[in-house]
Amino acid sequence: MFFKKTPMILAASLLAVAACSSQTSTTTTAATEEAHGAGDYTKPGPALEMSHSYDGQSNSFSSENFTVTVTDGYDDGTLTVIIDAPEALNFFSAQEFTFDMSGDAPHTMPVDFSAREDGRYYLNVIMHADLGNDEVQSTVASIAIPVGTGEAVAFTPEHETTLTPDGETVIEMEAEESISTGE
Repeated sequence: MFFKKTPMILAASLLAVAACSSQTSTTTTAATEEAHGAGDYTKPGPALEMSHSYDGQSNSFSSENFTVTVTDGYDDGTLTVIIDAPEALNFFSAQEFTFDMSGDAPHTMPVDFSAREDGRYYLNVIMHADLGNDEVQSTVASIAIPVGTGEAVAFTPEHETTLTPDGETVIEMEAEESISTGE
């Protein structure tokens, strides 16, 4: 019984192969995407970028001054920038600024402070872009402020560091993400 079905299966297979090979196939190649490195990635979010002119060196009780610059990608609206500093830093400049986003010019703010003691501090730059119609886009960036030298300013990560194939040192941490549709 087995041998009677084998020729029929073989014949059907040969017909299928012959049918496939008689058809002409057109091959299209997809456009090659440009390779992107880890440095090309920007986190999704508001069209706000922060930069600063801080040189990364401070001493206790000495005055430091530098600028923080925020660039926006919006045609209209109001930008509010809050520079949040820890209590160990004496701030001499304003810590809240408001700008009109209708122009293309970057928004620059002076930062003047001194530190009471050695240590590593962080200035949090909180940015709110009010686009009108109850739409506000917000983001936060931080500036590390090492005051003094040695162990007081040494950065010791709480998690293990890993070297990426590109040679970049990263700290891998677990994260939870929740997505809501607003319904």
